[in-house]
Amino acid sequence: MEVGRANVCGLTTKGEYGVKIVIEMLKDELEFTIALSGCPTLNGITRNHIRT
Repeated sequence: MEVGRANVCGLTTKGEYGVKIVIEMLKDELEFTIALSGCPTLNGITRNHIRT
């Protein structure tokens, strides 16, 4: 998950509000991905769930 570039894009287009939008979108995406993994919480994610 790349975070830096998305925040810069949000900052340059909408300022502080744009960064807040990007962070909210990343949070939603992470929550969705955790749900798809079958884990009810972030604490349930183990190394077996992560691919690099």
